[in-house]
Amino acid sequence: MARLREAGHRQAFLSTGRGTMAESFYLARGWQPMGLNLQGEVVFRLWL
Repeated sequence: MARLREAGHRQAFLSTGRGTMAESFYLARGWQPMGLNLQGEVVFRLWL
């Protein structure tokens, strides 16, 4: 995340499958769910 911040980015996005361990991992670390993408995966955002 530091590299993104240093490059001037203010937020990061990622997607992962619903109901997965990865979803729980990102939620526990402050990533906010934004909805679903066209593949049905959860899209997360993290403010940097």
